[in-house]
Amino acid sequence: MKPEVLQRKYSLLHSTIPEHAELVRLNNTYPRYRDIAAKVLLLVGKEIEPSNPGGFASTKLSPQLQDVTYTRFPRLDHLGPEKSPEEVAQVAAQFLAM
Repeated sequence: MKPEVLQRKYSLLHSTIPEHAELVRLNNTYPRYRDIAAKVLLLVGKEIEPSNPGGFASTKLSPQLQDVTYTRFPRLDHLGPEKSPEEVAQVAAQFLAM
């Protein structure tokens, strides 16, 4: 990894612990999302098993949302927006244009 990329990632580490604590706090609160009436775009990457193509997004969150579009990026991982911003932006732009 390039030194400048590594440095950028290190600079973001301080925010990851509070972020993960919030995820734990909100775990199993999926029914709270039922009232969201806006269109929602869920994006997942290659870590999601093809036999369960959306992981938590499709099995827990998607059923709670009123209007959800689900997109899987089979070649991208969690850092997909950094690694292939054009690919992710194209999907987001198409969604926003609907």
